[in-house]
Amino acid sequence: MNSKYDEELTNFIGNADKNLIQATEPTKCGMISEENWKSIVKTLEAQLKAMDRLGTLLNRTLTAEQTCSFINQMTDIHIKHEQYWMEELTDEAKTLKSELEEQSKKMMTDLTTQAGKMSEQSATDLAKIKMEMQAYSDRLYHRLLLPCLLTTLLSAVLTLWLMLQL
Repeated sequence: MNSKYDEELTNFIGNADKNLIQATEPTKCGMISEENWKSIVKTLEAQLKAMDRLGTLLNRTLTAEQTCSFINQMTDIHIKHEQYWMEELTDEAKTLKSELEEQSKKMMTDLTTQAGKMSEQSATDLAKIKMEMQAYSDRLYHRLLLPCLLTTLLSAVLTLWLMLQL
């Protein structure tokens, strides 16, 4: 039993010596001043606020499915409007064609009645009427074509913009 006691005592003394040696050795210690501590706390608070704002923004952004759905809806609207404008353009073209045919018939009758009386003045009048008819035709054409082109361009720009947002 003495040997066990001696062994424990030796271990205890050895450990105590080690502890005393370790206690006498200086160790490095870091210190944070109150000003530094406040700065660290402020930085952490700013980071938390920024993360909160980012979380809010992420909740408001569209998902890929929502974006695809929106693009599909816009494409459907574009197709409907394009069909509508094409129908309008076709109707206006038919109207323009019938008006031009009527004007041509009227001009032919006027020309036939004046065929024997044609002079320099009537040739000038005919050229003037022809220019007026061309100007009228151009105005109608531009009145029909411009809205269709603007709608198509707007839809294309909107579709491209939405694709770039993905």
